[in-house]
Amino acid sequence: MNEYLSSGPIRKAAFAIRVVAARQVSAADIENWAALEARALEPNAYLSPYFVLPATRYLTPKSETLVLFIERSSPMSCELVGVGVFDKSSPSLHFPVPRLVGYRSPHSFLGGLLLDRDCHDQALRALLQHMRAEMAWVQGLEFTDAWVDGSLVQAAANAARGGAFRSISRGAVPRAILRPANCPALLLDKALASRLRDLNRRRRRLEERGRVEWRWHRDDGVPDAAVEAFLTLEHMGWKGQGARRCDRNPGMKRFFVNSSRASPPSAAPCSRY
Repeated sequence: MNEYLSSGPIRKAAFAIRVVAARQVSAADIENWAALEARALEPNAYLSPYFVLPATRYLTPKSETLVLFIERSSPMSCELVGVGVFDKSSPSLHFPVPRLVGYRSPHSFLGGLLLDRDCHDQALRALLQHMRAEMAWVQGLEFTDAWVDGSLVQAAANAARGGAFRSISRGAVPRAILRPANCPALLLDKALASRLRDLNRRRRRLEERGRVEWRWHRDDGVPDAAVEAFLTLEHMGWKGQGARRCDRNPGMKRFFVNSSRASPPSAAPCSRY
């Protein structure tokens, strides 16, 4: 393991990288990883441990996925400040060097890193320096479907300017985003009028059959009964007639069930090194 000391007295914080196979991530690492989500510079549900670890186990079991933990230590504490999930990749036509590629499952739609917003630049530089010093075969990092005008890409540009690294964006495409809180009600009613009418019609039809209500499950995960009810409902719909239904794909069903069982995120002390 290599440490990267910040400028100044040795008592100041140092950064270190731990590389762990996805299948060997400990319970303490999962707790710290989940706690980092709330402090992330660029939150990303597809990088949550409760999404990534079931996905690597059940959707991509043959991949040798690596989790890189970026930790900041001082004489009195050790804190997880960054997480990257990667697969190894050989040279290709569009990226002709060996590299680490941000992990993507069949259900991942946004790539990137989780970096603590209070020290994201230092954490990213520590990761890049670790690659250069300890992972000589790696010539680059590649993220597919990263938010090109987001905070992570800006942090990469900052790290490139300060550490002789190159940051390249390729193949940007527009991504539709609607933020209802920033849109007047009149605009929503006009732009989505037909969709709203259809949803209201469907809800009225449901209410003819019984009580309709919304329930929000978050910190304690989704109850097992709700998961089973959802799967039953899915199989009663159009998917139930085809190969996409979960019970015809054991790995898909296990992923869905396990990714719904998130534990409450709580910070746990990591081991010293």
